[in-house]
Amino acid sequence: MHLAIPFLTIFLATASALDCQSPPSPSTINLCNDWTVRWDYVNTDPTEFCIYLSNYELGYPPHAIQVAGPVNRNNRRATVPGQCRPELGTSQHRVWLSACNAPLTIYDQCDPITIQQPCCRVSRVNARSREFEVDE
Repeated sequence: MHLAIPFLTIFLATASALDCQSPPSPSTINLCNDWTVRWDYVNTDPTEFCIYLSNYELGYPPHAIQVAGPVNRNNRRATVPGQCRPELGTSQHRVWLSACNAPLTIYDQCDPITIQQPCCRVSRVNARSREFEVDE
């Protein structure tokens, strides 16, 4: 029993991973303005990763769009610059902390958030080619 306690303590200390802490659910994020993502980490986590917005399991068609990165995990936060992103629409998404250029390698994800884009007026959408004409 005495050996089990130190072993368990070491195991629990190394079992953690990146922990996405914000934006908290049920936040509404205005993508036209800068917004912040916060996380916590342990030393065994990757030193760099990218930030994606994804609607997997929340909307159709599913997508994951990189919005920042690569970011250094030691910073514990990153500011995502405000930008019109018509391909995201205005639905529920999750923030993914994932490998750069490999969004499905997900280290962690935040709870669902709702996104808004009042600065992004789509004037025409070509459904076949998925091209957008944007009035900014």
